[in-house]
Amino acid sequence: MFDEILQKMEAAIAVLMGLIRAGHPLCGTASGKDSTCATILMLEAVRRVAEKGLAQPAHYISSANTTIENSSLARHIETMLEEVDDHAAAHGLGVTTHIATPSLAMQFVVSTIGRGTLVRTVENGVRAGKRTRACATDWKLIPQGRLRAALERDATARGDREICTVLGNRIAKSASRGVAILARAESATAPTRDANDALSISPLRDWSVDDIWLMLTMFADEAKRPFPCAFSVRSIERLSDLCRAGNDGMCGVVLGESGQRTACGSRFGCVFCCVVGDRDKSLESMIREPEHAYMAGLNDFRNYLLATQWDLKRRELVGRSLNSAGYVRVQPDVLSFRERMNVVPKHSTD
Repeated sequence: MFDEILQKMEAAIAVLMGLIRAGHPLCGTASGKDSTCATILMLEAVRRVAEKGLAQPAHYISSANTTIENSSLARHIETMLEEVDDHAAAHGLGVTTHIATPSLAMQFVVSTIGRGTLVRTVENGVRAGKRTRACATDWKLIPQGRLRAALERDATARGDREICTVLGNRIAKSASRGVAILARAESATAPTRDANDALSISPLRDWSVDDIWLMLTMFADEAKRPFPCAFSVRSIERLSDLCRAGNDGMCGVVLGESGQRTACGSRFGCVFCCVVGDRDKSLESMIREPEHAYMAGLNDFRNYLLATQWDLKRRELVGRSLNSAGYVRVQPDVLSFRERMNVVPKHSTD
């Protein structure tokens, strides 16, 4: 059952080893199941090059933390990054971990509760006929770009070549992502440049979700692991548990068994995200389980923000700029001071 996925893994590792031998630092990512598989393959490529005694550049593992991530997933990623650090130390690998966070001024607590910036929703997230996510730009894209620039400077100072990011993108993940991957001409065998002219490679480009779960199944059993892995069996199991919890208890292949279950539709992101629609189904699914029930209040707050988005009594009038005719456009596009004070948690003085 595992022969085919082993061949795919070895092919991906060989490509990544070629990039390392060519002098490219690799930068993996830590988030969900796809990026976990890509990172496992990247770290094995680094280990094998080191095992051969060949010189290689420094490598990196990065993660983005918006500061309002799904709390259970955020703790899981923190554990994974710690395991990467331990793995690198144990095998003498030049791999370091890094977390990109938004500037204090851009963080949710400051921008929305502090300054009253409206949350992004399906309704207000469209401009000039196109869907926009200013929050994603401020909380992820800009911080990740800043981190990449810092890592590029570090690589240049070491005399290494340009960094190549190892992505977990897959065409089969969804129709929209598949179209985007093809439009960007992402490749599993050679690095390509994105819109920001940064190098990246997508070793899982043509993998199916079955391939992903079969690979994770192997690493969820110490006896089945084909090579050393940074992530513990418990971390792989926890990842599977999180995916199932966010998908009504059913997701992918049950680790340790061969029975196929429903496709995984779990979505993890900002815990207050209102762009996903009227309900955050994955979060609702998670909080039905005792282990994640502590996030019920976060879901309630998210739903409150969405339910009150068009209540203009909760907003205040502001004018920001003077146009060429000498007029200032005044509009109620920020939360009022009273509303901002209302959403701040009340603390007892007893």
